[in-house]
Amino acid sequence: MPQHKRAGGKAIGFYLDYLEADNAGDFLPIALKSYVDGRLGKLEERLSSLSFRQSVEVDMMAGILAEGFQFSEEDLRRRRAESVSSVKRTNGRISLEKYAREAWEDEESWQD
Repeated sequence: MPQHKRAGGKAIGFYLDYLEADNAGDFLPIALKSYVDGRLGKLEERLSSLSFRQSVEVDMMAGILAEGFQFSEEDLRRRRAESVSSVKRTNGRISLEKYAREAWEDEESWQD
């Protein structure tokens, strides 16, 4: 029997076995699976740490602003809607410089 027919049969057999298995991990070499799991674990730890630190910073900023200013319910609703729109539009890339420039432009146009 030609080599390519035997190889094709093995590939089909492998694919059929793969489809029957509930866990694709059964077909990954153990070393590769271990490496991928380790890298994903480190990524998860790093993202969790960054998320926690960012949450602490946001909480500090919110506390400072709430103590320094009086906001009405309507102010908060409007700000939340603007923030949701901004985060969606910028894909989460928030920029203090952008807000500062917009505030300066608003001040300049008000004085004209």
